[in-house]
Amino acid sequence: MCRRKYRAAAIRFVRCALDPSENASKTMASVFGNVLSLEDVAIYGGITALATFSRSELHSKVLMLSAPFRSFLELFPDVRELIADFHASRYTSALKYLEKLRPELQLDMYLSDHLSQLYDMVRSKALLQYVSPYEIVELTRMPDAFGTSVSQLQEELASLILQGQIHARIDAPKNVLNRIHTDLRARTVSEAFDVTRAACDDMECSLLRVILMKAGVTVTSAPQSLQAGSGGDMEESKEHEETEAFENEDA
Repeated sequence: MCRRKYRAAAIRFVRCALDPSENASKTMASVFGNVLSLEDVAIYGGITALATFSRSELHSKVLMLSAPFRSFLELFPDVRELIADFHASRYTSALKYLEKLRPELQLDMYLSDHLSQLYDMVRSKALLQYVSPYEIVELTRMPDAFGTSVSQLQEELASLILQGQIHARIDAPKNVLNRIHTDLRARTVSEAFDVTRAACDDMECSLLRVILMKAGVTVTSAPQSLQAGSGGDMEESKEHEETEAFENEDA
């Protein structure tokens, strides 16, 4: 989390589980001392999951009774209800509870530096989920759900449009958001062109390899001094493998 890889952090948090045969608080205290508590794990895991998980992942990895992380949420029902409200599109109560937590979390030595970014990610995700089912959205109906004004909503939605997260246009005079349909035919042609170009590149590489082999040109392995420099990427590779395994668990 300190490297702002919030999805990777969320994946590791939600894989935590409590052993029902032991005293959870004593076990946590014996391992982490005064550094980390059960409530910290529930809050860190809950907020990073809200910011980065899809709706289906929140259900299967966090809220389901069989999910390992659910045992933490049972100890702290307020965090559980926050995530449940967000998952059920009850954004008013979810965002209000997040704001209620803000003063306390701003004093957290681990989370305070990340709080603004995580809150912005959660709010942007709520806006995306709110508008995604509709072709036309009347912005005058949204302020109550998000605790803001129409003008502020227009700014937030415009930012998401510029980032490419929402394909839509804002009709400011009418306070309406109009979704833009993707041209499926053009996208299919573009994807076919990309596949063809990749196949041509692979063919050129294969022909070049054959020509070099016939000419007796070979490439030896890199010196050990150069190979040693790749050790720094091992942790990145491990995080990538963990993320892939996490996303394929339900497959």
